Amino acid sequence: MHLWSHQNFTGTYDCYNAMPGFFRSMIIDIGHADMAADPDYVGYIWRDKRLINERIDNNKRLLIAALKLLEEYLVYFQENEPAQKKLIKETKKQLKWDFGQSTKYLLWNFLIAYPVRMRSYIHLSILHDELDIPNSILKMNGLIRL
Repeated sequence: MHLWSHQNFTGTYDCYNAMPGFFRSMIIDIGHADMAADPDYVGYIWRDKRLINERIDNNKRLLIAALKLLEEYLVYFQENEPAQKKLIKETKKQLKWDFGQSTKYLLWNFLIAYPVRMRSYIHLSILHDELDIPNSILKMNGLIRL
């Protein structure tokens, strides 16, 4: 799933990866190094000045990637079409809720949105009992094991 953040970047040294600006020009043009981790943050809106549509909403990109991956899994496991559509619709709604609102303010994203998102992810994993999360992490996030 991490590859969604690498959209419009090459994985090699390439001038296409270069971002405008004096300080960014000092960074080697491999992948999204010039943009640091901006493309990786869930809930973050940033600008890619190389593109015609500069505004990038990572939530939109991640949602598209996650739903596409889900579709591939459903085809692989040969789920029937009505069940596929229902699961995709429910998953889309849940992921939008879990990702939270996108923001262009990185500090807000880290201090406010990130902790809320983490509690939501942990709660969701508890409901589905997919991860063995230590009680210390649950307590730190104000959750109790059901």
